[in-house]
Amino acid sequence: MDKDQASALLDKYRRGECTPEEERMLFEAFNRMPLPDRAPLSDDAYRQLETGSLASIHRKIAQNERRIWQRWASFVAAAALLAFVSVAYLFLDKPSGTGENRLASEILPGGNRAVLSVAGGPSLQLDSNQSNIVMDGKHIVYADHTPISGLELGNFNEALLPLVLTTPKGGTYQVTLSDGTRVWLNAASTLKYPSRFDGKERTVELSGEAFFSVAKDTKRPFRVVSDKQQIEVLGTEFNVSAYPDEGATKTTLVTGAVRLHVGTNGVSVSLFPGEQAVSKEGSVTKQEVDTESFTAWKDGYFKLNGSLQHIMAQVGRWYDVEVIFEHNVDASMELVGEISRDVKLSDILRMVNEIDGGLKFKVEEIAGHQPGESLNQRKRRLTIMK
Repeated sequence: MDKDQASALLDKYRRGECTPEEERMLFEAFNRMPLPDRAPLSDDAYRQLETGSLASIHRKIAQNERRIWQRWASFVAAAALLAFVSVAYLFLDKPSGTGENRLASEILPGGNRAVLSVAGGPSLQLDSNQSNIVMDGKHIVYADHTPISGLELGNFNEALLPLVLTTPKGGTYQVTLSDGTRVWLNAASTLKYPSRFDGKERTVELSGEAFFSVAKDTKRPFRVVSDKQQIEVLGTEFNVSAYPDEGATKTTLVTGAVRLHVGTNGVSVSLFPGEQAVSKEGSVTKQEVDTESFTAWKDGYFKLNGSLQHIMAQVGRWYDVEVIFEHNVDASMELVGEISRDVKLSDILRMVNEIDGGLKFKVEEIAGHQPGESLNQRKRRLTIMK
């Protein structure tokens, strides 16, 4: 396929007129094409691709118009992502204009990082090659049954131990509780839970964000306690975002039913699948939402469906960077799109920049790092400016 054919096919794809066979040809052509042969298309063709929004992020205009960007299965694969979604940068050989520097391209995504501790006692850095710990009767093991060594738990069989699982910025981990409930813990989050559930209820405490798949037990309700609310369920799947710095707690129900108790004034609300409760300052509101927008993180991707400020808060936690907006940046602009959480920070910035070509990014190290620290251990600041 020569450049003229590629240009014509790209334009046809932009208009949504490609057949499945033509889409397959387009993907294969980009995957086969060596970088030196990806000569620039004409400026006119480039402008067509830009204005046609071939890439993944669009701005939500005041009239509330949104264009939905299709999630490509191959996008999760790095080769296909760079070959197709980034075609505006690789194939067209055009500068991105994002203003991000070399440091951004070196900042890697987060991974399986967490600390397990006995409340007020010893702690252990969990294996980053694992992703899930299991409360397995008398023992705590990894999901593949590898024993967890290095944490003195005393007489685990008899004692009811208060355990704490903590993820840093740039970390995520899973835990299967003693009743079979599975919990996915997002970055910068803490889950407090007992080594086993005794009594008539199952209670855990959360700060940050987690997705719960609760094992059904009609005799023992499951409760999630956070700073602003308490959730009571019997068996269901839901996501809770309760970061202290966000001011509000969001509970999103995927399956089943839950009841929330907010504050000390007896305020409560029931949720059904597809609904979200937002609790703030003792009050609560309820709305219907796209649940995937709030659970995508546990499946390994960002679903960008909110304000720039909200999206960049997620990015900041995952890439462990402090995010600052200069005063002339509209942080309330809304995004629609999806991107894998496995890409480098620079790939995220390229995508976000397509909202407005005037956006610029500066990533810098914050003074005070220790000698011998790797790049991803150092403190970084991301400034978003015009």
